[in-house]
Amino acid sequence: MNQPAEDLRVRDSDPDRAADFLALFAGGEDRHGTYDVARLRLVGGKMEMKDERGNGARTLEGPPTEELWRQHLAGERPLGVIPLREDGMCRWGVIDSDDYTLTLADILAAAKKERLPLLVCRSKSGGAHLFLFCADWVPQASMARALAAMRTRLGIVKGELFPPEHGTGNWLNMPYFGGDQTDRWYAKTEGGLAGTVYEFLRDAEATRVGPEELDRLASSAARPVAPGRKPPAEATEDQRARAERDLERHAAEIGRLKEGARNTTLYGRAKDMAPMVEAGWMNRDRVVNVLLRAALESELPHGEALATIENGLRDGRDRPLPDAEEDRRPQIERIVVWTGGEDVLWDVHLAGHGVLKAKPKDVMNFSIFNTLCAAHLYVSFHNMKVNEWSDAVYAALRHREVREIPADETLDSRFLLQLQSFLTDRHRAENKSEILSSGWSGVGRPWLDDECEQSAEPRYYFRHVDLVRHLNTSGVQPFASMRAEEAGRLLARNFREGMDFQNTTLNIGGKTVRVKWIRADLFEEIPSIDPRPIPRDPM
Repeated sequence: MNQPAEDLRVRDSDPDRAADFLALFAGGEDRHGTYDVARLRLVGGKMEMKDERGNGARTLEGPPTEELWRQHLAGERPLGVIPLREDGMCRWGVIDSDDYTLTLADILAAAKKERLPLLVCRSKSGGAHLFLFCADWVPQASMARALAAMRTRLGIVKGELFPPEHGTGNWLNMPYFGGDQTDRWYAKTEGGLAGTVYEFLRDAEATRVGPEELDRLASSAARPVAPGRKPPAEATEDQRARAERDLERHAAEIGRLKEGARNTTLYGRAKDMAPMVEAGWMNRDRVVNVLLRAALESELPHGEALATIENGLRDGRDRPLPDAEEDRRPQIERIVVWTGGEDVLWDVHLAGHGVLKAKPKDVMNFSIFNTLCAAHLYVSFHNMKVNEWSDAVYAALRHREVREIPADETLDSRFLLQLQSFLTDRHRAENKSEILSSGWSGVGRPWLDDECEQSAEPRYYFRHVDLVRHLNTSGVQPFASMRAEEAGRLLARNFREGMDFQNTTLNIGGKTVRVKWIRADLFEEIPSIDPRPIPRDPM
């Protein structure tokens, strides 16, 4: 264990612990949480912060401060803190156990037996918050992996992690609301003897772990090598990624099953994962934990599900590892969702084959997806069943990355550039009669009514057909094949009809000509730049 950090002043003579708690629970600095104590209500054995209308818990801007901690310890205003800084680093983490079949004494006894450096606190709901403190800032993934391994060793099934392995996560209610008079105390003995504020701070410092100890905790859930077996070789990144994808896909499949084939499917999927566990591609307890959670979602009893998984892992130990060449199925590494354009598009990253950009409906149809892969990535995959492919996509979407198309790359932005080119960059008509005349490109010319002959403000007048011809001859996709009605919809979407543009008619040479006008002040002229004067030679 590490020595207490210097930034925490644990002195029994100091009655004000706000600064100590602020230092101990350093984390997110852009927001914090609180709730209305009067709205607390008991729902199914769990104390909810929200009332029937969903009011109560609030996330507020601004960091936790010493004054907010002082109010929390005084029992005046509860405080919630996020473990993560903006850079994804943290110095403490929590297993939030909502498994009410386990008492605090059970958890504390198991933690001591496993020699885990956890402080077990009673939560607001009567469950348990298991705190792990680090001597230095560590990546959230390292913290989450250590917490997940310890959660497995303790046999906690319903246990949320703070922080999660990915994403910012939520804020957590802090212990000792009300100071030493609290019911959210630190259980310092298996008999449930409550620790004081001072004792909690003292023991939190005494149990801090360093990065090496954290890594050891993260790997401590691995099963030891059975007698007579050689230790597995170090797995490659591709092998670990393959095991993770398969596990996610199996969990998605199992979680949606109901009565019927649940046990058979669970057993088979555990057997599928067994050779990867034996080869060291994946931690055994992670497989048990993920499959067990999925089985509980499908409403299998806990004991029955756990026994089925254990049997599958045992019976599948000697099965051959999957062969990437023989199993020519697409392996999705991740999906990037692009928003902000005409349609939502996905970048599907396929292991060993690159990235396919496609619409969601084309990805979900495996036959179309396979055809697109052949056309753009020059690879063809074995057919997959509908549910199997759906599970693979679902597993990837659970960890999707969402990005917004840059504004200057959207269809609307490119259309506005083409419209500006049509109105301002071409040789303009000198009078309205020249709207009908064509220049060298064969497209009629827009007329700028800057003397306000037709209206009280300068306007561009043009025929819609000439705008469409300009778009079609621009050589820019998708305008080369754009129809008149599509160009009309883009105009209507980007400008207010009747205020920014309007359909109208002009009398040109005794003929009534259908035209459009659009306000000229919507398009800025490119200012001319005067050349700098050449300085005279002082000689």
